[in-house]
Amino acid sequence: MRTPLFALLFAAGLFLPCAQGEGEVQPLQRVGATPWKPFEHYTVARTDGSTIDLYVAKAPTPAPTVVVFGGSKCLPVVMLAEQRTVSALMFFEHLAQESRRVNVVVVEKRGLKSFGPPPESEAQALAWMQSAFEKERLYLKETRVQDGVAVVQALRLDEAFRNVHLLGHSEGADVVSGVCKALEGEGVASAALMAGAGPTRFFESAQKGRRDAGSEGAKAVFDQALRLAAAGTATELEDLQAVSYGMTSSPLDDLRGLKFPVFVAHGDRDQKVPIAAADVFVAELLRDPARQLHYLMLPGTNHGFRDSTDQDRSGDLLAYYVDWVLAGSSGRSVRVGLPE
Repeated sequence: MRTPLFALLFAAGLFLPCAQGEGEVQPLQRVGATPWKPFEHYTVARTDGSTIDLYVAKAPTPAPTVVVFGGSKCLPVVMLAEQRTVSALMFFEHLAQESRRVNVVVVEKRGLKSFGPPPESEAQALAWMQSAFEKERLYLKETRVQDGVAVVQALRLDEAFRNVHLLGHSEGADVVSGVCKALEGEGVASAALMAGAGPTRFFESAQKGRRDAGSEGAKAVFDQALRLAAAGTATELEDLQAVSYGMTSSPLDDLRGLKFPVFVAHGDRDQKVPIAAADVFVAELLRDPARQLHYLMLPGTNHGFRDSTDQDRSGDLLAYYVDWVLAGSSGRSVRVGLPE
């Protein structure tokens, strides 16, 4: 997990436990309009009773489809507070504008419902989050990947959404890579990993441990890896997350051998996922001469793509990414900085 566990907020009253299991994927179902214009509410229903909520904005003319997976915060995509909308989703404020050029599909986390109020307190939210992880097993990589696979399969049943590009920020990048692996690349036009590419989550944790506490800090991370590998199972919240996102699979393992184009963007001021993780990821994938990949390094930007002056560059990044999609998302290249 990219966000410290104690800082994660889970919206009390917005969590609805759902049955687990894969079930048969059903076609997209339109529910209706939402307060988040121009997005409409769709669902993917399964025979096991679970439902995946999607928020869809269709481009005015036939266009590629970008499917967005958010990061680790246990919050609904859209919350309503004090006559305004709030969201923890990266690119939230810019997705509507880009829906003029591409179809945009935002995937809600299982069990969450948008358009309710934000959490009342951190303590209450943390209690719900712990229940979701430890009892319901929601938001582990395996669960989010299952939902992502169901979404892609449902989209492929609709002619309007056949050209599917996956975009994930932070933990969402783990989900994107896992979906690609589960589908063996079938039906995926490209994958974008924003502030989330890496060889294994233990590598990025070791980088942060060394940064904060030298070799002893790195050792603590490796000690955790040794302990979890020996145990073969986990029950506590932090261990569940470490096994799910750090040991069961990794973005690099997921994407090896898959041939569709990959887009990687990372800021060199990112304190949550050090850019060294993205460097290793890109260096490894580029060993394959057939791999189409674009790596965008963003000097001075942090995990949320804000620069050293606190200017939000996420809108510029999203527009640049959509340009890449519309241009065919091909080739092999590395770039430093966004166009002026």
